Amino acid sequence: MFADGDDQLAGVMDASAFLPAGVPAEWSVYFGVDDTDKASELVVELGGTVVEPAEDTPARLIDVAQQAGFTSARVAARTPFNIVLELRQ
Repeated sequence: MFADGDDQLAGVMDASAFLPAGVPAEWSVYFGVDDTDKASELVVELGGTVVEPAEDTPARLIDVAQQAGFTSARVAARTPFNIVLELRQ
């Protein structure tokens, strides 16, 4: 866990214990909101999709996606700190 005082900024977790064998590593981005359920409704209202409904963990989480119209995505470059994606419509 990376924090600034009491504010949690980032975390890293080994998910191999609950993911099926062969699932590759990935990064997820989380945004803090005051009301997760209201944010979920707003995502749908603005044309996004709720991939996984809200669930209670140490924080209340939802998994959402927005259709951006991309037909393909690939990793174009990788450094220890960045991944550059090439997106095509």
